[in-house]
Amino acid sequence: MTLNISRQATLFSLKNFLAGMLALYIALRSGLENPAWSVVTAYIVAQPHAGATVSKGVYRMCGTFAGACASVFMVPPLVQTPALLLLAIAAWLALCVFLQLVDRTARGYMFVLAGYTSCIIIFPILSHPEDVFEYASARFLEISLGIVCSTVVHAVVFPVSTTRIVRQRVDRALADAQALAVAALTAASAEPAPAPDRQKLAATFNELYDLLVHQRFEGPHAREEARAIRATLTQVERVLPLSLAVADRSAELVALGGLPAPVRAFMDEARDWFAAGEDPAAQLAAMEPLLARAAALRPVLDAPPGWREALLCNLLERIAELIRLKGAILRYRQAAASGFSRGFVSAAAGGSAWRPMERDLRGAAGAALAVAVTLLVGNALWIESGWTQGYSAAMMAGVYFSVYSATPNPAQMLKNKFVGVFLRLLLGALYVVLILPAISDFGAMVLAFAPALLASGLMMAMPRFSAMGFNFVVGVMSPSIVDRTFHTDFELYLNAGIATLTGIYFAMLMVSVTRFLWLDGLVRRTLAAGRRDIARMRYLSPREQLRWRSRMIHRIGLLVLRMAAAPGPQPAEALRDLMVGGALLELHQASRKADAASAAAMRELIGQVAAYYQTLERTPTAAPPPALRQAIDACLARIAATLPVDEPALLALTSLRRNLFPADHSVPAALPAPG
Repeated sequence: MTLNISRQATLFSLKNFLAGMLALYIALRSGLENPAWSVVTAYIVAQPHAGATVSKGVYRMCGTFAGACASVFMVPPLVQTPALLLLAIAAWLALCVFLQLVDRTARGYMFVLAGYTSCIIIFPILSHPEDVFEYASARFLEISLGIVCSTVVHAVVFPVSTTRIVRQRVDRALADAQALAVAALTAASAEPAPAPDRQKLAATFNELYDLLVHQRFEGPHAREEARAIRATLTQVERVLPLSLAVADRSAELVALGGLPAPVRAFMDEARDWFAAGEDPAAQLAAMEPLLARAAALRPVLDAPPGWREALLCNLLERIAELIRLKGAILRYRQAAASGFSRGFVSAAAGGSAWRPMERDLRGAAGAALAVAVTLLVGNALWIESGWTQGYSAAMMAGVYFSVYSATPNPAQMLKNKFVGVFLRLLLGALYVVLILPAISDFGAMVLAFAPALLASGLMMAMPRFSAMGFNFVVGVMSPSIVDRTFHTDFELYLNAGIATLTGIYFAMLMVSVTRFLWLDGLVRRTLAAGRRDIARMRYLSPREQLRWRSRMIHRIGLLVLRMAAAPGPQPAEALRDLMVGGALLELHQASRKADAASAAAMRELIGQVAAYYQTLERTPTAAPPPALRQAIDACLARIAATLPVDEPALLALTSLRRNLFPADHSVPAALPAPG
């Protein structure tokens, strides 16, 4: 296998080494107790781009400070009652894990860090608790030193802007969204265009929102731009359900006898416009004529329409919505090219500063309970065994359990960590036995560490090897290897390594034992949350609709990540629920403007859909009942027979029928024959 080491990876490794050695030098000169903490922290917060390094540094410093304060708060009043102290530590760690899983952003790192920092501070001083303040202060200073050194180096030495990375990834996501639209417009043709995976695009949107958290740390202009990008993405997310709707309606029309020639020609023209790479201003100028053509092609509803006319109206309206979304993409690109004026930010963001997300409170509480049980059981085994280093094993079990609790597959992550720690212990042993005993000054130490740390930094720049690279950093910068006196203790190093491996293995066992508390049912709970929204659906303002759709996209992205370990149909089911919910929102809005009799019929239908989604909460595999289809058809017949035809209601009902019964290609019997 050949590794392609890029210039950026080499620069990243060199900057990490510079930051680490700067932190080590200052820590040694300042007489800090564990200078290795400073070096390891410099590598922990290091990210390929400056904004992420700053944000991670800020969150780590805040989390460390909170953990140190909690340690000082817990130990003095509880030191005489060890059982209560252990319960307090477990409760604090559980609370922090809960907050991390509820937050689900880069900020969650701050919460979990606050939890396990207390473990790292308290357990080593249980035999001399009077030193808790000094020990906590030392840990905070050592970690803060590493954060400052890493942040300064990555922000000053050939900095890589997070904003540039964000713009590149946003452009790729927008290009994928456009490709989805192009594929939808050709879905009914003999040679449909290839399309990106809608579900994976939802996961991409989730990743972009996380990146925007880091971008905000690059100054006021970057914060304003992040708001504008977030608002743009919230709009563009609608491409996922709309592209599926266009493909479905066009295919259904083909099955019912074919698309009218003018409509097919219009779809080809719209496809070419979507695929064009012209100047945004030129494409925006061509947008209004396209929208005018879509309006002109829609059937005139001056007589009761048939099912074919209803589908055609629906298709052309969805295409028009896609065109408007392409307009949002074009305006974003214009703004990006001109530097994001304040006016654009204000108009696009409209005050939106956050993204609604799925918050699995049940799962977060289960994970919190699981980590607390892991820490308490680990401590009970340590006390019962009498093993001197047992406290370290129990501590590491709690630390690693909490660190990986937010990942889709924590057991696999812990398994990888176990292998990585074993390999890093071998590398560290080489330094303890052969290299460091011959070193007596700082310059020689830097030269000795350079090969391992530079190679580890290169690995950290490659996503596939990043975790292993960091493991090697910890292996050579262990507190058992690097301290103030330039001496090594192989026995201490070996015992600490065995305790770490034991803690990780115990955490793996406890994940398997406690998974029923939080991991099992995660997919079901995520789907159920979206279905509860639909079962309780009411009228929402346009902004509330955007937020609901964005939350549903977030759920789909979470399901995609979860399905990476165990593939299943759940993301597709969530996408269908998103489309049903969108149709219900349209129906709610139409009912507010309809006559009394039609509004009552629509509200009754909404109640029947809600009842079906309540059934899905109890029986996730339940199919829509035939009575629901009959109710939709009856409502369609009422709307079609009432002149002038309520077009918004017709569009909503057509979408609802196709989304709930996609495999039903029959024509609603109650509708009049096509005109």
